[in-house]
Amino acid sequence: MGRSQWWPVQASIMGTCVAVALAAGIVLMPRTVAPKPLDEVAPATAIELRTSMDSLFSLLDKADHEVDESTGGGAEPASDSDPAGAQAYASTWLGTDDASVEAVTALVGECRGLVDEAVAMLDPTKTLVTTLNVLATATSTPQVVAMDDVRAMPATLDDCQDKVGSALTDLDDTLAGAKTSAASEAAGVAYTAELDSLEQGVDAAQDALQASTAAAAAAARTVLSTQIDMATAALGAGTPSTWQDLDHQTTVLTDLAQSLADAVAALEAVQPAHTYTGGNGDLDPSTLCQVPYDTKQLLRCDAEAAWMRLDAVYTSVWGVDIPIDLSYRTYDEQVEMRQIYGSGAALPGTSNHGWGTAVDLPDYREGGEGLEWNYGTEKYEWMKANAPAYGWVNPSWAVQGGVGPHEPWHFEYVG
Repeated sequence: MGRSQWWPVQASIMGTCVAVALAAGIVLMPRTVAPKPLDEVAPATAIELRTSMDSLFSLLDKADHEVDESTGGGAEPASDSDPAGAQAYASTWLGTDDASVEAVTALVGECRGLVDEAVAMLDPTKTLVTTLNVLATATSTPQVVAMDDVRAMPATLDDCQDKVGSALTDLDDTLAGAKTSAASEAAGVAYTAELDSLEQGVDAAQDALQASTAAAAAAARTVLSTQIDMATAALGAGTPSTWQDLDHQTTVLTDLAQSLADAVAALEAVQPAHTYTGGNGDLDPSTLCQVPYDTKQLLRCDAEAAWMRLDAVYTSVWGVDIPIDLSYRTYDEQVEMRQIYGSGAALPGTSNHGWGTAVDLPDYREGGEGLEWNYGTEKYEWMKANAPAYGWVNPSWAVQGGVGPHEPWHFEYVG
């Protein structure tokens, strides 16, 4: 039989075999195709996969940075626009157990795992793909992945990117809240400090203004008076409600304090130097001696030396130094005391305080009832009994039954 005659017979036989196989329920497996690299099999899919990977890579790097910042691994530098806020944020961080940090961290780990899978799909030396749904048997290749899984990967990566982006938004909101809180605290501390400084500056300026009387200082007095009014107005203003306003007002207070100090210096520069007469209440402070344990107190030096010998004995008994309320008093201070207490205070220029030879203990109060240094108390009786040995006495006019005024707290040095 010739070749042309055999082919119809062969086809008939094969058809019959297939029909018999189908009738017998036999399923023939499709022939597998040798796996090939993704760039060769589906270049468009490879490009789509790389695009999704690159976009996710960038977001994951940003997420790692923000988690590092939020858990103290980095520091945000202070900026010129909001130094108090930025500096506070740089030193105040969220804890690693914060929910928003945990959410980002978990998603970053999950998404990096998916990226690793995508990288393997694109590596021709490690992963090959088949165009059929049935995996090929390829003993010479490390891994074979079905195209259905490859085509699904870009959408999976994009979904991961959406989730990380949403989690980062939550983290940003949390960090913004932390920044506001920290900045408010820092600005509040700075504002309070400047407020206190300005208050002290106003007190000093008022003292300087009161002490200056020369006609030559009239212009400087006017400038200082204006500065005092401006500073006083700022002190009377309410506390700002936001940290930005606190930060701004702190700068305002600082500038006012500096202007106030400059005005005081200008006044003192034109004010003639005081010439001490050596009279009552007009002693040169450099000729007086400070009490070592209370350096704002001044006494004539021999009186101070005797006082310290008395204090040493007192301390051995009571365990503390003798407290002092007032010692040397200038003439102007004597005038002020006379204005406040009337005949209860000595005429200006006649008080032993003006010679640096008198001390008032700190229990001077209107009426003098129930005080630590009142007549009959242990400490008063101790002082009355022991102080004379060191030249200090509660004078006869001040003792109980004396001509008055009755001042158990007042002691004078008689040598």
